[in-house]
Amino acid sequence: MKADKANAIAVDKAAIGVSALCVVHCLSIPFILAFGPALNLWLWGSEAFHLALLFVVIPLSLVAFWLGYRFHHNRKMLLPGLVGLLIVTAAAILEMLWIGPATAAVMTSTGGVFLILAHWMNLKAQRTCG
Repeated sequence: MKADKANAIAVDKAAIGVSALCVVHCLSIPFILAFGPALNLWLWGSEAFHLALLFVVIPLSLVAFWLGYRFHHNRKMLLPGLVGLLIVTAAAILEMLWIGPATAAVMTSTGGVFLILAHWMNLKAQRTCG
């Protein structure tokens, strides 16, 4: 049981790291655009990078929330977690179809903050449960 709890905590920490990477990525895009438009052609500013992050963030977050919930049965992290996942997913889809990169960056950063909060709540609940 302790190994399972340790694994759940490790998954949450990894999910926090990936969510933080999303926020750093989105906040860095304006600087990349300002200091060298050619740099935006690099992987960091591509839609492929956004999709790759999305395909890591979604399953990692869902697994982390499920593993944590199995231990603490506290649903408080579900609302910010689901809101964060919905926002980052909507941002990725809407950026391909309708919105510009600046709007997508704001949306993704907001979703990333919600995800970091949810994973932090999940970690805190896991550490305080018996």
